[in-house]
Amino acid sequence: QYSERSINCAFEKLRSIDRDLALKRVEKSHNEKITAVFPFDPRMPSISSVIKRHVKLMRDSDSHLNRVFQNGIQVAYTRSKNLREILCRAKLYPIQNRTTPRSRFGWYTCDKKCVICSHSHNLKSIKQISIELNRMSKYMSSFQRQARMF
Repeated sequence: QYSERSINCAFEKLRSIDRDLALKRVEKSHNEKITAVFPFDPRMPSISSVIKRHVKLMRDSDSHLNRVFQNGIQVAYTRSKNLREILCRAKLYPIQNRTTPRSRFGWYTCDKKCVICSHSHNLKSIKQISIELNRMSKYMSSFQRQARMF
């Protein structure tokens, strides 16, 4: 919350300025300082205080560094990844379409004669699969009727 006094001072300053001057676009001055960017870590010491302590020594020891850092150095910090960004992807993997269509449609048994294939046979079309499913559902319904009798 702003105090009533500071708000009144701001309005008084606003009333004293000409309208055209108040609406004039303000151009910001360009900062000529070199920005040193470091990842933020609360366990690290304050990098800006370390640089401020040693910038005079850098400038005095080398004339090239004196020219490079004549406008000063400012420190900026980058945000490190949080736990969610490490564990979860923000973007999904791209969808990869098959370049060639399947050469064989339907259900086919493998050549290894596994447990599933020993109880099934080849079905070459969707129509055959649906016929086989209907036959199985009739068998299952008759099996359920018999089970209810017991």
